[in-house]
Amino acid sequence: MNTRTADSLEQDKVLDLHDVQDGVVFRVYAKPKSSRSGIKGIAQGSLVVRLAAPPVDGKANKELAKVIARKFKVPRTSVQIIAGEHGKQKTIKIMGSNRDEILNILKG
Repeated sequence: MNTRTADSLEQDKVLDLHDVQDGVVFRVYAKPKSSRSGIKGIAQGSLVVRLAAPPVDGKANKELAKVIARKFKVPRTSVQIIAGEHGKQKTIKIMGSNRDEILNILKG
């Protein structure tokens, strides 16, 4: 029997965002070798991103930066992977953005 409450299930769908001095930081769960690239949703505080690119020679990371940049309307060079470069769970920083801007885009 699942004993999780509705509140805890709803919290799983909230992106864990942090303003930092020169941007905003959040976690991403990357799903490489998907049928297409795009934002799938939010799970356990992370943005879930499907990537058509394979995790070979940095191709998936480049595709991830492209998808994030397109979604949040920033230059690709503003998107940095600051942790997890070789894994599915990554920490992303968007330079020059803030928590409110990201939340507004996600809501729209």
